[in-house]
Amino acid sequence: GLSTRSIFAGHQFPLDGDLVEAELTVENPYPIWNSYDLFQPTFLAAPLDGTNRLFALERRGLILGFPNRPDVREEDVTTVLDIRSEVDLSFTEEGMIGLAFHPDFATNGYLYVHYTAEGSACSQSSRCARIVRYRMDPQDPERALPGSAYVVLEIDRPGPRENHNGGMLAFGPDGYLYIAVGDLDIPTAPQDTNDLHGKILRIDVDSGSEFSPGIPADNPFGNPVFHYGFRNPWRFSFDRELGDLWIADVGSSVREEVNLVPVGTPGGLDFGFPDCEGTVGLTSTGCNASQHAPDLEYTTGQQGIAVIGGYVYRGAIAGLQGHYIFGDANGTIFSWDRTTRDPATGLGVFETQISGQFDGLGSFGQSEAGELFTWSYSNPALVRFTTDSGGGGAMPPLLSQTGLFVDTTTLEPAPGLIEYDVASPLWSDHAGKRRWIGLPGAEKIAFHSPRRWTFPVGTVLVKQFDAAPTSSPRRIETRVMLRQPDRWLGFTYRWNTAGTDATLLLDGLTEEIVRGDGSAQTWNYPSPSECIGCHSSVAGRALGLRADQLNFDFDYGATIDNQLHAWNCIDLFDTDIGDPANFERLYPASDTSVSRQTRVRDYLDVNCSTCHQPGTAQGQMDLRRHLTIGAMNIVSVPPVRGDLGIPGAELVAPGNAANSILVNRMLDSDPAIRMARGTRLDHLPAIVDVALWINQTLFDEPSQQVVLDTDEDGLTDPNDNCVSIANAAQTDSDGDGLGDACDPDQMPDLILLTTLPASIGAGQAYSTWAAVTNQGDLPSPVVQARFFLSEDTVLDDSDRTLGECFIGPVPGNQSAACNNANLVLPTDFDTLPAELHWIACADGLQQLDEGDETNNCLTSPVTVPEPTGALPIGMFLLIAAGRRRAALHALEH
Repeated sequence: GLSTRSIFAGHQFPLDGDLVEAELTVENPYPIWNSYDLFQPTFLAAPLDGTNRLFALERRGLILGFPNRPDVREEDVTTVLDIRSEVDLSFTEEGMIGLAFHPDFATNGYLYVHYTAEGSACSQSSRCARIVRYRMDPQDPERALPGSAYVVLEIDRPGPRENHNGGMLAFGPDGYLYIAVGDLDIPTAPQDTNDLHGKILRIDVDSGSEFSPGIPADNPFGNPVFHYGFRNPWRFSFDRELGDLWIADVGSSVREEVNLVPVGTPGGLDFGFPDCEGTVGLTSTGCNASQHAPDLEYTTGQQGIAVIGGYVYRGAIAGLQGHYIFGDANGTIFSWDRTTRDPATGLGVFETQISGQFDGLGSFGQSEAGELFTWSYSNPALVRFTTDSGGGGAMPPLLSQTGLFVDTTTLEPAPGLIEYDVASPLWSDHAGKRRWIGLPGAEKIAFHSPRRWTFPVGTVLVKQFDAAPTSSPRRIETRVMLRQPDRWLGFTYRWNTAGTDATLLLDGLTEEIVRGDGSAQTWNYPSPSECIGCHSSVAGRALGLRADQLNFDFDYGATIDNQLHAWNCIDLFDTDIGDPANFERLYPASDTSVSRQTRVRDYLDVNCSTCHQPGTAQGQMDLRRHLTIGAMNIVSVPPVRGDLGIPGAELVAPGNAANSILVNRMLDSDPAIRMARGTRLDHLPAIVDVALWINQTLFDEPSQQVVLDTDEDGLTDPNDNCVSIANAAQTDSDGDGLGDACDPDQMPDLILLTTLPASIGAGQAYSTWAAVTNQGDLPSPVVQARFFLSEDTVLDDSDRTLGECFIGPVPGNQSAACNNANLVLPTDFDTLPAELHWIACADGLQQLDEGDETNNCLTSPVTVPEPTGALPIGMFLLIAAGRRRAALHALEH
């Protein structure tokens, strides 16, 4: 199809600088952070003690301290606190999420941390958020005393909710500690003033006791709650000069908002959620005058995805003095002068300062001198705000000025701009699309399979959208992805109605367009931040340029050829890739020559997995096509981001598309909810395919039985002894009904209940009783209950066997018991008197020696006195779960 490579004449896009000429930019003041491996930093703060230090929080439970100077070295970084063993990181919004220094930190050394915990790390519940005070070591002022933990407050986090933990800690000008707590997706929490979730709390850390802090007398509800009606106030701050409180609250689907609460305002303000979000009512109650109205707001989905609160700038940059600097999780930085407002709405008018430079924004930090810092999640090197623009050129305002096309009227591409197509296109509201790629000079693509390719600096990707269906397409927009040295930029050109040229569009826009046939439709033009939001680093930036998307035939005019073969023939890749038949390919939703399962999996991969895979904000489900169905985490899984009002909703409910969130989001008319993002019209053939896949492929209608094959090993789940891992042979060595491939203990999952004496005399007989409950669905093998005396809690060859009894096989979900009336300690026992241990074990018959008995044997102390006659018999319970449960518990904690 392609015989020779034409060198691309080049485009007119600058290879440095932002899309928008920014008054504010960033610099990297610490070369160390280019190589130092910061692990998911969540916050940065400075104690006001004159030491000019910075403390960085790592999500996993570390606080790192370092001097705030450019020549800081790796050996200057100290571990201030390490509580990784206590911090719960099960989900992306959990971990160590807040830090504050006591107003008298310089003298008392108190610092406060906010983190999520689970299990034994919680003192009063199974899952909690903890506010814990630590004290710096007077002998080593760079580190906190490990044993100085003092629990100020512990907040229950009822499962299974994991998101919206808030996290911010800060001392207000009144000397009290303020705490942000998210609503954990509990619908009633934000408006319940007796519930600590969805609130800004205020406590007196200098009074009260552990787990029970002091409550300031003017707290409005007699508890820690100070303000209420929040969804997830991820970050708030106090203006260090005026004392005003600034609260950013992450929206659910409609508005992101920032609220200014002037210093001295009494507590008890209602910020509206869940009835009101920003200025938009969400329920029949809606917004009303009694609620605190936002000062800043923007549309979720169009201008950002999650607001991140910042600070009123009080550093050395004169032009920014008093401006409120904040941002969005998509990487955009905003500023508001605190004065300019829209006269019609009263809302503040803020500016976009930086766009497209950050791949996901983490948070903000403030130095002792008031300088501001931030970082990207994909590259956690700390950067500091400055006003040095660093040069850069302007973007061509017209498409005709870009060098991409010889003639914009005819869309004749410039020489060297190669047209291509993709096997499974993204749904774009019926729009027809054409695609081109331009590489600089003789540069090549670094080929990788099956996923990401690497493109040289200067690469440009172009996609043309035309309204369809019509005999004379109406041109809508031309989107561009540009590879700069340190980033990708995404932006679009909006066509004029004559179809002769297009104008650069730097803000998102929704408008009614008229097609060539006179019909109309609503069209969404993406903002630059929306472009990068979908073309994320996790998704691979150049979404359609991968082997499985190009591995099909394309009409080059004179010849039809496989695109991978054609590109390989002109040495477009950095290696000879050989026969394209060696690579996988995708199939469009319209290709009925392949199975529905293949079409649906390919469609979900292309249209949905850019947002739904690990490393993204929507990472609960993973919709990439190479995974087994079970690994997608969608089947029979309840949603964590809203049930859309569907009782008993699941992400995918086998046999019930109507109750499946996946299908309902594809049909929803709300742009903030529907999949795929940015669309307005339903892709009905694909929706029908997905619905039938759920109702038929995942369900056998005649027998009304789920026929899901989660691990895709050819055995449906009801007939598979190891549902999550492919094991067609169905090997089950221990006969517990759980296949070896997913049976970590090779033992039945049993609970042993037994009675044993608390003391025992030599030569005397005791009666024992043991019952075993089989918690599995299938019968267990014969169970052997054994009782040992040991000098320690570890079973070994030197321990005495005092008795045993046999049970079973035990039917699934049933119990059985056995007796031994002759449990005797031999008279030659040579360690009397002694404090020993019972070790009681439940095993399969003759399966005692498994190399590790710690998970299915439990211990209890027993006294063996001098043999002076009858001794009383005590009773205790041993609950000995099989090794499978213990292994899973160990993994969880």
